[in-house]
This record gives sequence, C-alpha cells and structure tokens, in this order.
Amino acid sequence: MLSDIFYFFGLLLFFITFSRIFTYSKIIDIKEWYQKFKKVTQKDPKKEDFRSETEYSLFLSIGCFSVFQSLWLIVGLLTGSWKIFGILLILSLLMRIFFEILSYTLQKIVGSLFTTLISFSILLLVINHFHLHLDLFKVVFNH
Repeated sequence: MLSDIFYFFGLLLFFITFSRIFTYSKIIDIKEWYQKFKKVTQKDPKKEDFRSETEYSLFLSIGCFSVFQSLWLIVGLLTGSWKIFGILLILSLLMRIFFEILSYTLQKIVGSLFTTLISFSILLLVINHFHLHLDLFKVVFNH
C-alpha cells in the first residue's frame, strides 16, 4: 500500500518532469539571469527584481521541484529497485556538477536530453511497479 502511494508520487513527478522538458530553455535563461544579477549587485534578487511574475514563479518552482525529485530518488533507495534509483541519483548529482563547466547554450541541450532521460526512467519505474514487476537492473544491464 505504501509503495503504491510512493509510486503514485512518482507518476506525478513524471508529469512534472516531462512538462519541464518544454520549458527547459526558459529555466536556463532564468538561471543565467539570476547568476548575472547576483554577480553585478552582490545580492540575491527579490521578487520585484525579476522581469515578470511568471519568471519568478518558475524560479521558485524549480527549487521546489528539485527538492521533491531528490527526496523521491533518495526514498526510492529503500525499494526493490534501489540500484536503479541509486544510478539515477548519482547521474543527477554528476549532471549538477557537470553543468557548472558548460556554457548556457550547451546546458539547454544537454539538460533537455538529461531531463528526458530522467523523465522516462521515472515512468519506467512506475510502470514496472504497477505492471511489469521485473528486476530492472538485470534487464537494463543484462546481469
């Protein structure tokens, strides 16, 4: 029963992640603006410093979403598919580190591809829980 609730949250996370693919370019633009603003003014931007209410809302939702996704992946380490959750968690952490050396243009491309990969990995985990019941690690890595 609890695992069903956990994977229902995973389904919700899939829809949020999938919709984020289409706004990823805008997310990187806001990140770039945020970093430039902070560099020039030496302070974090306030709500009224953002160019629009939409950008401010998207900026806040990015942070909330990242926390939710990270928590879901960490809790997933307690499930039967813990190896897959661990791989996704490590990939997410590596991508955050790797992003620091990429230009904003490359971040848009690589980030969109990575978000697509994460999105469909989450969907596969949810489908596997409710329908397939496979050992995904053995299927994916042929062990």
